[in-house]
Amino acid sequence: MNRYFSATAMSGRLFVDARLSLQDEAVVDMFANPRFQHRKVNTQEELAEVILESARGLPVINLWIHEGLADKMKQSDCV
Repeated sequence: MNRYFSATAMSGRLFVDARLSLQDEAVVDMFANPRFQHRKVNTQEELAEVILESARGLPVINLWIHEGLADKMKQSDCV
């Protein structure tokens, strides 16, 4: 079972709630609609791409990030 936590990309920065409330993939799939600036992210490359995209003009992008990226995010410069 894949689980995701929510975050926000804005102006080239990533904002994550410290509590990391995890949601099942079925729930996330109901909310992760790109038409409404919601994205589901499974890899570090996808995450970096969305953060760069937010720096180029979209004011806010709501993200659902795979729980496997939580440890990698703590070690990277993107948070």
